[in-house]
Amino acid sequence: MGVRWWILTPLAILMIIASWVMATPPLAGPDEPSHIIAAVADAQGQTNRPQVPGNQPARQEVLVP
Repeated sequence: MGVRWWILTPLAILMIIASWVMATPPLAGPDEPSHIIAAVADAQGQTNRPQVPGNQPARQEVLVP
């Protein structure tokens, strides 16, 4: 009986993670749009991104199609 929790705990965690993945639509995470824009900018060679004045320090300006 003592060893059973070693098997059930990872399975329970795996089920929770799998249900979270299945419930979240593709590209619908809270910060996914910014990651997509940054990836497209990197793919187009925009690696030196200027900071947007007057905004948060993490905000950068890129041009993507």
